[in-house]
Amino acid sequence: MVSSGAIVNRKAEHLGTTDRGVVLFRRMLANAMRAVADGATPALPRLYQGQTPVRTYAHEIVLRLPRADMLSDRQALAQFGRRAASVFVEMDDVALERRDEVATQRIRKILDEFGTRGKEAITQS
Repeated sequence: MVSSGAIVNRKAEHLGTTDRGVVLFRRMLANAMRAVADGATPALPRLYQGQTPVRTYAHEIVLRLPRADMLSDRQALAQFGRRAASVFVEMDDVALERRDEVATQRIRKILDEFGTRGKEAITQS
C-alpha cells in the first residue's frame, strides 16, 4: 500500500506561475467534491461505467476489481503487480495501436485467474 501521507494545510503555501497545473487540479477536485456533496455527478474527474477502460495520459490501464477484497493481501498485491508489469514488458510482439487492448485482455485474464482460484492463483504463478 502506498500513501502520500497526512493531509497538509496548504493555506500558507506560496504557489508561483509555474504551479498553474497544481492550482487547476485542486480546483477540479474541489468542484467535484462539492458536486458529489450536492448529490450531482461531477464533470471531472470522469466516472467510467462497467468495464470501460479509464484513459490516462501515462499509458496506464485502470480496471475495476471484481471483488473489493481481491487484492487485500500484501503478498498477493505485490505478486499481481509483478505479473501486471510483466504484461507491459512482454509486449514487443504487439503493434503499438493494439497494445492497450491486448494489455487489458492479459491483465483481465490475471484478475480472472485470481478471482476464480483465490490467492493461490497469484502467489503460485
